[in-house]
Amino acid sequence: MPASTIRGLIAEQIKLDNAAYIVHNFPTSAPDNLVTGKVYVNVYRERLINESATATVGQDLKCIVIVAKAGTEVAEDELEDALYEVLVSINSVANVDWTDAERAIISEKYIGYEITLQAHTKNIFKS
Repeated sequence: MPASTIRGLIAEQIKLDNAAYIVHNFPTSAPDNLVTGKVYVNVYRERLINESATATVGQDLKCIVIVAKAGTEVAEDELEDALYEVLVSINSVANVDWTDAERAIISEKYIGYEITLQAHTKNIFKS
């Protein structure tokens, strides 16, 4: 997974910290049959913001965390543990902050969280 983009750096860090997780650095649908006990993570960019006053680019990103189980205390614990681990990974990436994590139902059968991230990087579009 190339880390040449901020989303790649975030996804790489999550995978490095959580080797058993299935991590993608692009938006993709949840698999039809997510393996019980596996955590599925997507990281992708939604928007770029030209911050000319600071010569930086703001980036709005999403990180989706999904577990296979639903409707049990075990599933809730698994999801909370995964959310915690992913947030720890995100916090270790420079210039990236998470702003909120909202519970979500994915593909009408999985539970998860949609984490909103903001990153600020050098504006490579200016000479």
